[in-house]
Amino acid sequence: MQGVSFEVRAGESVALMGPSGSGKTTVLRVVVGEVPLESGTVEVDGLDPVAARERGWVGFVPQDYRLVPFLSALENVSFALEVQGAKGAQARGTALECLGAVGLGDLSGRRPGELSGGQQQRVAIARALSLRPRVVLADEPTAALDPATAGQSLGVLVEAVRASGAALVMATHDPLVAQLADERLDLREGRAFRAAA
Repeated sequence: MQGVSFEVRAGESVALMGPSGSGKTTVLRVVVGEVPLESGTVEVDGLDPVAARERGWVGFVPQDYRLVPFLSALENVSFALEVQGAKGAQARGTALECLGAVGLGDLSGRRPGELSGGQQQRVAIARALSLRPRVVLADEPTAALDPATAGQSLGVLVEAVRASGAALVMATHDPLVAQLADERLDLREGRAFRAAA
């Protein structure tokens, strides 16, 4: 992949558009530090992706949500905080606050199997926001949702990240995502082309 260059400021959102295989998810994986760059640079507030991830500055909402099935929504979010060093009561308090921000405060005791697809995605959003990241990455945020749920969940994602002050980068082929983003970047044949959002 070459020719992909963009900047996202705090409170702004970018949609990476393109067909399957165009490199959208790869870009996210580079930013999150999972895929090394052969050339070029990626910075999150002046840090390289690995260092930024270690500080909790990068939040990730994967397409499959990656929720632990035997943990409640509250435990899924608080566990991420505890891994970063937060204490039990503090982690649970922050987790409950983040679940409330995405409209799941009343369902915090339910396990993923007891939640709808849209609700599971909101747990993943709350988990991503719980570490107060500088940037949130969302991979195909509407792919696993029915059309009625997709618009609502996408609105929750965009508004929750905007309220947190983080930047948002979404990889998608869904035009609905592009409509809600501040800017759209079209990926074709390993290159990026800017387009009006």
